[in-house]
Amino acid sequence: MILEVLLLSLLAASGTGIGGLIATVMFKPRERILDTLLGFTSGVMLSLIFFQLLTHSIDAIGLITASVGFTLGVLIMLAIDHFLPHIHAKISSRLGVGDNTRIRMGLLIAIGIAVHNIPEGLAIGVSYASLPALGIFIAVAIAIHNVPEGLATAAPLCAGGMCRSKACLLAFLSGLAEPTAALLSVLLLGSVSTIILGLSLSFAAGAMFYITGDELIPESHAHGYEHEATIAMVVGLLLTMAISSILGA
Repeated sequence: MILEVLLLSLLAASGTGIGGLIATVMFKPRERILDTLLGFTSGVMLSLIFFQLLTHSIDAIGLITASVGFTLGVLIMLAIDHFLPHIHAKISSRLGVGDNTRIRMGLLIAIGIAVHNIPEGLAIGVSYASLPALGIFIAVAIAIHNVPEGLATAAPLCAGGMCRSKACLLAFLSGLAEPTAALLSVLLLGSVSTIILGLSLSFAAGAMFYITGDELIPESHAHGYEHEATIAMVVGLLLTMAISSILGA
């Protein structure tokens, strides 16, 4: 199981590297495209949260206990965001003044994304431990979700004059928190009770919900393309539901 989770989490982490690679080619992508992509990933995340993670958590431990885990996930991400920079700056940083400011912002975004990737890695690990098909599905969905985050990291670095290969590498490194968290979750949860596993699923759902509601959706609506972002969000949600139904995850 450890090898499978490692490979899946590396797949998910590769999304930030892909986003970084895109940024090195076109370090100032059109806001309409980026907002639409953020909307799509928001829909993917919401589908995973409510129709996958929480569903399996409630089946395992019941509605009340799952609600406790979900709330804890939200509260802990709220506490983290109190001390770390928001991803909200990922678009505006490209428009900042001064190369040093852009590079500093890109590095801060990379740190923030690395921390935010921890619950996503947890979601991959505990989901695979609960149901392998679910873990695979979530890893692929998170990989897609990580692409705009890689863009967010590398774009201001490239705009600030950093070597594009280094900017792409930093974007990829920001995603490596996921395999670390995924492996730890498997090692720590591999032989624990159903209650702990169910709580872990709901906790991951709460953390991912906070990221989606507090960061992805507001950012996708911040530049006048909220209709495109909303349509893309609906498409992402429905497509994820359909694929999940086909795979039986």
